Amino acid sequence: MNKKDLHVILGLDRDSAESKIKTDSAVDALNVRITTRGDSNNGYVIHNEKGTLKLIPSWKDILSFKKTCTAEEFQYLDENTIPFKIVGYVVLNNQLILFLDCKEQVFTPNYDSMIMRYTFTKDSDVTTVKRMVLYRGNLGFDYKHPIEAIGVYEKDNLQKVYWVDGIHQTRMLNIAVDKEYDSTTTHIDFAPEVTLKHTMEVTKSNTGGYFSAGTVQYAFSYFNKFHQESKIVEQSPLYYLSPKNRGLKADTISNCSFHINLKGLDTTFDYVRLYAVVRSSENATPQCRVVGDYNIPKVSTTHQLGAKHLLPKDPNNANKRKIILDTNLDNIKMLDLLTGNVDDFNHYNPQESSTSILGGSYLKTNFYFNRTDLGDRYVLYDTSSNTIYYPDSQGLNLTVYAPSGSTVKKATYVQAEYSATYIKTTTKGSITIVDTGTYGHTIDATAIFFIGGENFIAKHIAQKDNTLFLGNIKQVKKLIGTIPVNKIPLQDYTTSQLNTNKNEVLPATIGYEGIVDKITYNPSDRLFGNYDIDNNRSSYAVKRFKFGENYRLGYIAQYKDGSWSDVLYLGDYDQTQVPVLHAENTADYSVTYSTGTWKYKLDSATILALKTEGFRRVAPVVVYPLMSDRKVICQGLLSPTVYNVKDRMTNSPYAQASWYFRFTNENYINANNGYHSVNSVERHNMSLTAPVGLFGGNDEIQNNFEPYLIFPYIEYKDNGTVKKLENSKFAEYFKEYFYMDCNILTFNSPELEVGEELKGSDFENCSLRIIGATNISNPLPIRMTAENADKKLQKELNYSTNIYCTTKSVGLSKDAQFLKDVDFTRYAGGYYVDNQVDVYDSENLTAFKNQSILYGWKVYPWHRNGSLNNQDSLTSGQLKNAWRRTAELQYKKWANIYYGCTEYFDKIQRIDDNYNEYSSVEPAATINTKSAMNVAIENPQLFNFDQTELIKINISGGINKALLYYGNIDKVLTYNNIDLSSYEFVTKSYKTLSTEKRDLTCHGSNKTQGYPIKFEWFKVPDNGAPTVDPFATALSAADYWMLNNHQYTFNEILNHGIFIDSNSMTWWENNKLQLKNGNNHSFGEFTRTEIFNADAGVWSRDPISMKYKSTPHLVLKFKDNGKYSFYLRTATEDMVWEDKHSNFWEDENTKKTYVGVGNDIKYAGLYIGELYRVFSKEELDARFGGNSKEAIANNIWHRCGDAVDLDAPSVEIVFKEGDTYLERYDCLKTKPFTNEDPNSIIEILSTEVESRVHLDERVDRNRFLKDNTFINAQNFNQFNLLGYNQSNNYFTYAYLDTDKYSTPYFPNMITWSLEKVLGEEIDKWCSIDLTNTIDLEGNKGENTAIRTFNSELYAFQDNGIAQLLFNSRVQIPTSDGQPIEITNGLKMQGLRYISNTIGCTNKYSICSTPKGLYFLDSNSRYLYRLGNGIENISITKGMSSYFKDMNNFSLSNYNTFNYIFEDTYDVALYYDEVYSDIYIVGNKEALCYSEILERFTSRFSYGTTSFLGNILDSTFAIYDTDMYECFRGEYNTIYDVARPFSISFISNDNSIYNKVFNTLDIRSYYADNTDDRNKETVENYDKKTFDNVEITTERQHSSAVLRWVRNHPSNLQKKFNIWNVILPRDSRQNNGKLLNYHLNRMNGTWAKITLSSSQTNNMNMGKFTLHDIGVNYNI
Repeated sequence: MNKKDLHVILGLDRDSAESKIKTDSAVDALNVRITTRGDSNNGYVIHNEKGTLKLIPSWKDILSFKKTCTAEEFQYLDENTIPFKIVGYVVLNNQLILFLDCKEQVFTPNYDSMIMRYTFTKDSDVTTVKRMVLYRGNLGFDYKHPIEAIGVYEKDNLQKVYWVDGIHQTRMLNIAVDKEYDSTTTHIDFAPEVTLKHTMEVTKSNTGGYFSAGTVQYAFSYFNKFHQESKIVEQSPLYYLSPKNRGLKADTISNCSFHINLKGLDTTFDYVRLYAVVRSSENATPQCRVVGDYNIPKVSTTHQLGAKHLLPKDPNNANKRKIILDTNLDNIKMLDLLTGNVDDFNHYNPQESSTSILGGSYLKTNFYFNRTDLGDRYVLYDTSSNTIYYPDSQGLNLTVYAPSGSTVKKATYVQAEYSATYIKTTTKGSITIVDTGTYGHTIDATAIFFIGGENFIAKHIAQKDNTLFLGNIKQVKKLIGTIPVNKIPLQDYTTSQLNTNKNEVLPATIGYEGIVDKITYNPSDRLFGNYDIDNNRSSYAVKRFKFGENYRLGYIAQYKDGSWSDVLYLGDYDQTQVPVLHAENTADYSVTYSTGTWKYKLDSATILALKTEGFRRVAPVVVYPLMSDRKVICQGLLSPTVYNVKDRMTNSPYAQASWYFRFTNENYINANNGYHSVNSVERHNMSLTAPVGLFGGNDEIQNNFEPYLIFPYIEYKDNGTVKKLENSKFAEYFKEYFYMDCNILTFNSPELEVGEELKGSDFENCSLRIIGATNISNPLPIRMTAENADKKLQKELNYSTNIYCTTKSVGLSKDAQFLKDVDFTRYAGGYYVDNQVDVYDSENLTAFKNQSILYGWKVYPWHRNGSLNNQDSLTSGQLKNAWRRTAELQYKKWANIYYGCTEYFDKIQRIDDNYNEYSSVEPAATINTKSAMNVAIENPQLFNFDQTELIKINISGGINKALLYYGNIDKVLTYNNIDLSSYEFVTKSYKTLSTEKRDLTCHGSNKTQGYPIKFEWFKVPDNGAPTVDPFATALSAADYWMLNNHQYTFNEILNHGIFIDSNSMTWWENNKLQLKNGNNHSFGEFTRTEIFNADAGVWSRDPISMKYKSTPHLVLKFKDNGKYSFYLRTATEDMVWEDKHSNFWEDENTKKTYVGVGNDIKYAGLYIGELYRVFSKEELDARFGGNSKEAIANNIWHRCGDAVDLDAPSVEIVFKEGDTYLERYDCLKTKPFTNEDPNSIIEILSTEVESRVHLDERVDRNRFLKDNTFINAQNFNQFNLLGYNQSNNYFTYAYLDTDKYSTPYFPNMITWSLEKVLGEEIDKWCSIDLTNTIDLEGNKGENTAIRTFNSELYAFQDNGIAQLLFNSRVQIPTSDGQPIEITNGLKMQGLRYISNTIGCTNKYSICSTPKGLYFLDSNSRYLYRLGNGIENISITKGMSSYFKDMNNFSLSNYNTFNYIFEDTYDVALYYDEVYSDIYIVGNKEALCYSEILERFTSRFSYGTTSFLGNILDSTFAIYDTDMYECFRGEYNTIYDVARPFSISFISNDNSIYNKVFNTLDIRSYYADNTDDRNKETVENYDKKTFDNVEITTERQHSSAVLRWVRNHPSNLQKKFNIWNVILPRDSRQNNGKLLNYHLNRMNGTWAKITLSSSQTNNMNMGKFTLHDIGVNYNI
């Protein structure tokens, strides 16, 4: 029974059993096509493969290519189309970019890498390729590390390729260039190298700018336009946005500007981008501004500004000047002389006048620049003549002509004032930029942290939504902690040393001056000091490391790409150098300080190790102690408190703030030297009571050299025995007295007065260190002023006061104008003012007879209510006679200001290393002179109230009650009139005590200052006694008094007060005063006792108002140790003193030994103290969070000094910027309670202290005033703390634990860029900073590829595939902690695994098509398609056995593209988008899968093809060193070699039956290379179909050569269009011998038949077309 089995082949099937394979499937095919290739419209028929056509460069291309090569290169390159090993490729439009490994060829100069561009064009279906070398140099291309690249077309002149190779950082190149790149170009690496030889100098000017008050910091980067931007390579310290000599209030404008001078710039870059970081509130979000982009000069030029020349007068207007320009209007610009910026003048909004027609052909237009703010800064600039024109007072007037109807205008005249020549000058690699605060544009505050890309290596690259993705990351820059460096102990260093060695140690300083503080005194008047405030200095220059504080120190290294390393931790160090006060400079009367710091010198081994790893510079970093970590809390002024006897007895309060600073050694204040004048007895160890009266009061009550003892007592004689007045009686008799307490102190500090950080602090476990003293021996003279004063009568004194009297008559007649020459004494018992007082008002003031001296009345700090003279309150008799109260005080403001210079003690005298000061030390252990002392104190209490609040001083030890303290006082003082005449008090005075009451001597006591007021006054008894009452009698103007032959009027006696000289006074003690009328009639004679009341009228009945406030301060009390009590040593008394009597408020038997705390300083001043913490060992170890690696990693590190080049002769880093300022503190100790208080005291002392408050940035204008009487807390010591106390903490650094971060390889990490904007000036793809990352699951192997399909992103691993959910949601929140434009972070919502087992190890065995991602799974050796799910097309398309058995497909360790397989084999997938074919290319052959047929179609001889892809509408391939166009050559000629083609199929019709296979019917036709099928001839008949046949059944095998021989029997015959083939019989052999059944017919249930065309016979074969094959058989 004859049958035919017809086969129409549409694809391959190797997996089905022979009995199951369908007739449309072949089991094998080689070099045949089923789909069309453009040369036929016959689809679904089989063709032999159209061959490849080698592309030969044209002579034009060879000629142009030769110009770019050396002769040596050209000889080699011309012989090889693609001369070197291909490392990678990318196609961008009609361009193929090849990356070539050139290491095997040695040229001069030598290079290892080349990038070539092949540009394809087509003309009349002829392809022309032009090649160009884009780059040759040493990029380290290595064929063992293939390049993966992508291309992006942005615009015609901007076409970029990006690539990774797994051994270098990601790179990019613009291929749209017409000349080869220089081998030194910086345009390639994402994080390019920087020379880092630059310097950055910032100079502040106090004019020309517009900034908000605060701080500014500058930073710059490099960039190449349209390419990458480097890291921030340098940042300046902070600069202060304020005038030079003060600060500004918040939200006010500073007019400063800054000159930023950049030198030594890297000229391989095109531009510098300058950034300004402005902060107006401490640690708030700053304003980050791009100041501008500035071209880096590649060569040096010059600048010159010529002299001004006055323009000629305008003949039509004598008040104007003008000049003819006659130039094109395009040449006219506006030039900013301050910045050098040139701009179109139209941007300056000129006012255009009305136009008029002149002669019908021209249009005249005037442009006016009537801007009054132009000044000499903005000028008109004629670029054609390099001439500038300065505006006159009304601006500029430019006249322009233009032809009617034309847009071309011509500048003809300019009306201006001056002209000058302008020539611009530049220096190679140098730029000077002026920032006025008005230029540039703002960027997000955190954007500056993400500038420039990180230097890392990626293995994989992809893009989606204009975002670049990189995978399998390895960091390049090593952690500095992993580099073998040596740690050398730091050296202590002072700023004076720093300044001395400035040039050699710090070659790149930024505004550092080495002078912390400078005080200048006017040489013409040494008493008036001008403190030289310089707020133009940087934070490096003004901020210092606090003495006694501990800091955590380290350094960082700058990598060659400009980025900084992690921190190398050096250790925690104490700053052990106190500020050193240097000798006075007689040239400018200034003094300077040096402060302590450290320097660290790197050894040569460390330098070499750092340089080897790519580091170029080092810089110091520090961790500043937080409040909880600080050893030293604050520094300030120490002053004793005062107490009232009655208040102390009742603890109401125990002590109160002194209204004055209590200076040490006031006896050193010498009036003769022009210093602060105080009566010699009125120093701290003399009486504070000193009542005053008409005849000198009690000036004599205290021995000038009486030893100063701290507590009061009084001794008297009882029957010749000296006894101490009992404590109870002392408290009763002297309850109104005030004393100074040197055991309880006030502590005024800037941090307490104006800072906020300590306001809520607990000062438990703190101690006091007396660290220095301020010398106030040079106070400034202050002008005394008074309301309604005659200006002629103002006199400069050492204090200022503002006195307002209701009657305005003091010491003069009742009609007098003002208190003249009042002795304003700070202390009672003071002095009389200048005796040579001019009498200005002769009309109202009658000079004394026979003398021209006038004595004034003393005015006391706490003056009685009532009169300023010696008039008491009016008696009834005086009131009857219409007497009025004269010189009645309404209010008085007393302002004292002292200027000091702080001297710090050179070392600490610590009594006990366990911080138990004085605990085991006997008094004999004296303290070294000028040594700082650590003193134990009770827990300090903060006084910070505005009203009369109390605080409690809790006392440890014997006292069980808290001591109450007032800092603000509002009380009335009254006289305690007790008769003590029965006591015979003991005195050591140098004068005999008077017999008057209350003139008592207290050993070492300090009695009431200015209280009670003692007066000797006229007797005015109501009973009329004595016989003649001088005030009860109406006296005429002619009446007068006679004394010592001197004649005085009554009013002179009444109002002048102290009017009698010492001689007269002595005489009057024994003589009488006569009262006579104008007729010389005597009313009587009176003795002194009769005239002046020596009894009832001695003491004033007026009370004293004491009201004052204290600024915030601490109250400190020395802690007793049970054996000794301590007090502040305020004079030259012995350090140790044993009290022989008890204190009046204690038990009579209580005695103490006192130890003086302080130094034997030989000047008047105050001690400078500082509060420090006493840490336990555990607490010390816990500072900064501890010393563990984790703790150090949690610290925030701040850069604190200049970077030092590792190539410097000596690499020494100096720690400059601390957290402390050494500046002048104007301490307002006492201030008025209200402005209407009768007595107001303002007490100010100005001296240097170390403070964490930037004191030189005070915003009020009330510094260094002569008159301080209007000062209060609201207008003094005002600070913009938020603006100027800013730390240099915007750029911070971190320590990384090498145990955790030593591994730089992150094989599962994927990172991505910001979204790219095509054509953007700086390419965001080049600035990947690893901020955006996502990690794949580690149990699935490393990331092996990233691919996109259908707008989705997929990440491949060895054993997994994850979909990256990037940009999958429509709406994105505005912030995820960082702006979207910085992080792109919210666009990634995570990942979703679509396979946990299937993966791919070779990214080159993945290709993307419109239908999916095709990839080979290296584990299963299956080919998958990822589209709508994952499809195993190896199985579904019947070819799994092929992939399983394909030994030449080694699916891992893919090394490169073709020619270096050597002993390894691998697979690459290519996609032909023109014909929708996928090629699975191996070492020997390629398998094709047709997406059109959805079938595997054939194997091809495209093995080891380096490139196969589409350019324009054609397919091209690279094989070996040649480039080919596919499907354009001779049939079956592939890569210049004739290749066979064949097809194998299974005939299994009626598969259940045994069959005999007889013949084949092959329907095919042939056409030669002209594609003309009608040219078949008999001569080439044997070349028209297959020439071999092979058949195999279950048990048989045979083959035969097909041949037709004319006139002979043949196994190949043709009838019409069908070839008939006689199938051969069984020809099985055994050891070369035919078996005995070799002649059997081929039979079985199926037969595998292979038809082939051999290589030899078909070298020039044309096109062969096969429609179908019929197998004839018998059942």
